[in-house]
Amino acid sequence: MRLKRNRIRKESEGKKIGIIFLLGILIFLSVGCGFLLTQHIIIPSFLNHQIEQKNIVKQEERKKTQEKKENEQSRIDTKNTLSLNGLDMFSIQIGSFSTSENAQNMVDNLYERKIPAFIVDENGYKVITAVMLDRNSADVFMKTIKSEYEEAFVLSKRIPDKMIQYHNEDEKYIHIFKDENKKFIEILKTIGKKIQQEKNLGNIQSFQVDIDALNEIEKKVNQHQTSQDLKTVQNEWINILKDFSKELTTALKNQENPLFEIENIFIKKVYQYSKFMTNNEH
Repeated sequence: MRLKRNRIRKESEGKKIGIIFLLGILIFLSVGCGFLLTQHIIIPSFLNHQIEQKNIVKQEERKKTQEKKENEQSRIDTKNTLSLNGLDMFSIQIGSFSTSENAQNMVDNLYERKIPAFIVDENGYKVITAVMLDRNSADVFMKTIKSEYEEAFVLSKRIPDKMIQYHNEDEKYIHIFKDENKKFIEILKTIGKKIQQEKNLGNIQSFQVDIDALNEIEKKVNQHQTSQDLKTVQNEWINILKDFSKELTTALKNQENPLFEIENIFIKKVYQYSKFMTNNEH
């Protein structure tokens, strides 16, 4: 009887050990399968999903960047054009030389006699003694200069309209620029007429009105910001106005012969403006 109970107990213990062993194997297999599943399926799937999400984000960023570049390029490529009004100028030429030295000798001689003069370096060296902005004034002046310089003649030149390209962001400024340039041209014409009139009247203080008008134009134009594309044009144009106003102010203080100084400044500025208008690098 005792032997039978021992045998039954051993059989029971054997079954328990078998069950425990089997459970251990099952647990091991579960852990192993879970590990393999995690390593080769879940984690790769998760990582792939993350990579896909990052790629989608990168693609969206690239798309936005490309659209921004295209919009910027479109803004750059889309340009409007404005025409700045030109004008006619009539210079009194009294000499033409093949060398600058000979031209300068003539200018020095004219300066000693308080006669305005300016050298134009164009197909030789031309000596100009006056500039008018209307033909009638030039013809009147020729009657007085011909008696001393028989070879003197009126050199006509058209300062052409200047074409300026600009972007939409400069729309407001560019029209102000055009309007103020018209005012500047009128000031040039007024000063040109005054120079001839004041040779007889001698009222040089009347030029102060024109100086104030030049300063007002400069002030108004400087109130507006421009794009970098227009900055060069704006600065060159404003510098002409600033120098003109400054030099005229200095000339008015000249006690000896202010009108001589004013006329020299005027001739120089008209030619400087002509150069600005014909500069195609803007």
